[in-house]
Amino acid sequence: MSERQNAARSVLILVPEEGLLFEAAGIADIFQQANLLGSGARPYRFTVATTLTHRIVRGRSGLCLIADASLTDLDPREPRDTVIVTGGGASEAENDAIAE
Repeated sequence: MSERQNAARSVLILVPEEGLLFEAAGIADIFQQANLLGSGARPYRFTVATTLTHRIVRGRSGLCLIADASLTDLDPREPRDTVIVTGGGASEAENDAIAE
C-alpha cells in the first residue's frame, strides 16, 4: 500500500456564517467516534473551517463556534478526501462563494 492509502482520511467541514452549528458539531462527533472505535490508528483527520476571514462563526441561534481555521488559511493544494458544507449560508452571495 502507498503512504497515501495508509494515511488518515482528510475531512474538511465547512461552516458558513449563520449556518446550523449542530451539523458541524454532529459531524465532528461522528468522525471522532469512528476514530475511537478504530483499531489503533485514527482513520480520520478532520478540520472545521469557517467561510469567513476569521475563525469565529455565529450560528442562526446566535451561538458562536470557534473553528480550527478560516477557509482562507487552508492550503488549497492539500488533498482532501471529503468536503462537507453544513447548513446554508446567510445569503446567496455566501452560498456562491462557498461553491467557488
